[in-house]
Amino acid sequence: MCCTSNANPFVTYQKHVECAGFPHCLNLPVHDYWRTLRQEQVRLVVDILAIAPFVCFVNSHYLSPSRIINYSDKTFNETLYEQYGPLRLSAFFAITYGVGFAGLASILTHTFLYHRTQIVEQWQRARTRDDDIHMKLMRRYPEVPDWWHYVIFFSAFGTSFGVIYAWPIDLPWWGLITAVAIAVIFVLPIGIITAITNQTPGLNVITELVIGFALPGHPIANVTFKTYGYISVNQALTYVSDLKLGHYTKVPPRAMFWSQLIGTIIASFINLATARWLLDSVDGICTDAGFPWTCRYARTFYSASVIWGIIGPAKMFGPGSLYAPVSWFFLIGAILPIPFYFMAKRYPNTWVQYIHIPVMLGATGTMPPAFPINFTMWFALGFIFMFYIRKYYHQWWYRYNYVFSAAMDSGVAISGLMIFCVTSADINVVWWGNPVAYNLAPDHCPLARANYSGVCTT
Repeated sequence: MCCTSNANPFVTYQKHVECAGFPHCLNLPVHDYWRTLRQEQVRLVVDILAIAPFVCFVNSHYLSPSRIINYSDKTFNETLYEQYGPLRLSAFFAITYGVGFAGLASILTHTFLYHRTQIVEQWQRARTRDDDIHMKLMRRYPEVPDWWHYVIFFSAFGTSFGVIYAWPIDLPWWGLITAVAIAVIFVLPIGIITAITNQTPGLNVITELVIGFALPGHPIANVTFKTYGYISVNQALTYVSDLKLGHYTKVPPRAMFWSQLIGTIIASFINLATARWLLDSVDGICTDAGFPWTCRYARTFYSASVIWGIIGPAKMFGPGSLYAPVSWFFLIGAILPIPFYFMAKRYPNTWVQYIHIPVMLGATGTMPPAFPINFTMWFALGFIFMFYIRKYYHQWWYRYNYVFSAAMDSGVAISGLMIFCVTSADINVVWWGNPVAYNLAPDHCPLARANYSGVCTT
């Protein structure tokens, strides 16, 4: 594998094009606090310019998963793996996992230190505190009964049990329960971070790690567990966010509930039908030969299934393994918020109180498949709108900032439709802003390929 992951962060603005297909890529930075943007960029610079080059000693060859899998049951063949040799990650990919370990540990520590009192108070006063003006206006509408949500939860839970036993997924019943339990544990701390910083840390690493230790050699079970644990939190927070928007815009709660439920059901069938149609109709899909249908996010998902599902974390990060030091990031992440918490107590009303370790450690959570260029230009756009314009042209920012954001998001949707129509007609637009047309990486930075001894193979 290559030593770097396109680490050139200074080329051009391709944020929307690059991330159009990624459900968890970067949002527009025009709604993020400037201090949040700064902390994310600091973490990115440390990762790319300091840590990754330091650990990048030599390159390796590309791993062919077909060489280590029993295709009859999609399980790991350890004999073939020992003959083939151990997997080696790119430097940046390894650092991304290490920072992910630290980020997850820091979430729990940060939440306990900074928000434990607030959580207890909110839990005690949720049903008894005085109504604000929004709540008083919403009292006109009937609330959604709790049992509606219970029916949805247990129906989905039961359906999930049917799925894991009806298809050869190899995920036992306790695996599904564990995945849901992880989502329940993390939904509150991640929700707090999302509400404060507009950044949502993912659970992909912890879910892959847990099931990887419990069921090594079962990639399908691994990605299924990951989906139930990781996506459940994201869906829950998206639902809560929509409910909050409906609360402020005075949408009746029951109308919001049914619109969310019906929309989810319709989208599920449309997404599945679209995926099946593309798989059946596009030659070479999810390969370089199928450009532009190269499925970068799916490739990252697949790489994770190889690392965590086929080989397993014990061989990758366990004692005596090549990447065993990466496991120390858990301890680093758990300890790191503590000194900053006491510094904020010692020096209140200073810049120290704005240091948010989970945000800093979560800055590289979408890389790969995102590139450093995505973050650099994301930060540049945030600097223009959330610092310069907000500070020096506040009235313009106050009136048009979020209108601009909505326009940009709408433009992405429209451009996505246009790009689909153009590429489906086999029209390839060749210009300097489309580096793939010149067989270059999306950031114009070609990757060097060499084997483990450092001998170039291309």
